[in-house]
Amino acid sequence: MTFPFFKQVNDTFGHAYGDIVLNCLARRLEVKSSALQKEFGNRIKFACARPSGEEFTILAYGTISSELELDISEGFRVVISDNPLPNDAEWDGTEIDKPDNLDLPHASDRHITVSIGVSAYRGGTTSHDVDRIIA
Repeated sequence: MTFPFFKQVNDTFGHAYGDIVLNCLARRLEVKSSALQKEFGNRIKFACARPSGEEFTILAYGTISSELELDISEGFRVVISDNPLPNDAEWDGTEIDKPDNLDLPHASDRHITVSIGVSAYRGGTTSHDVDRIIA
């Protein structure tokens, strides 16, 4: 089962499990951002934030073509939607704070979808300004 809306995760498995899903989702976004940062070096900078609830924002600053924007977005989509959330390694890892009485749903019930919007601003901000914002 794939959950198109995060609310369905909470409604089906409870808020304790929903919190675990959000934490794993955030960690995956951070790991993907770090990998992209290493790949692009100083050409493109990445920062992740969680402004509220189930919303996440990823800022990518640099010279990015429309095609690269789509490739980057697809990379983030894949790390969330194409694998159970949490996967077995994430569940067994020590970084998840889970109640003792919480069972892991079957892998087929641990898929969620994400909606990704891309917005581009081309011009005006200096690299120094972005360094200050990201830091």
